[in-house]
Amino acid sequence: MIKKVIMFLTFGLITVLAKWTQDSEAQEKKEEKMKPILWSKTFWVNMVVIVVAGLTGILNCEVVTAYPVVVTAVTGAIGVINILLRLVTKVPVK
Repeated sequence: MIKKVIMFLTFGLITVLAKWTQDSEAQEKKEEKMKPILWSKTFWVNMVVIVVAGLTGILNCEVVTAYPVVVTAVTGAIGVINILLRLVTKVPVK
C-alpha cells in the first residue's frame, strides 16, 4: 500500500514537473516574440492623446466648450484608431 502511494506521488510529481517545464518553455518562446512597449504604435498614439489632453487642461483651452462636435469627433476617431491598431497588431508587448 505504501509503495503504491509513493509511486502515485512520484508519478504525480513527475507529471507536474513535466507540465511546468512545458509551460515555462512555451512562455520563453512567447516572450521571444514580444516587443518592447516603446515600439508599440498604440502606446504612442495614446501618449499623444494624454499629452494633448493634459495641455488642453493646463492651458485652460476652451476648445471643448467652443467646439463640442469637433471634440466628440476627435474622441471617436481616437477610439477607431485604437481599435484598428489592435487589429493590425501581430506581436504582443512586454
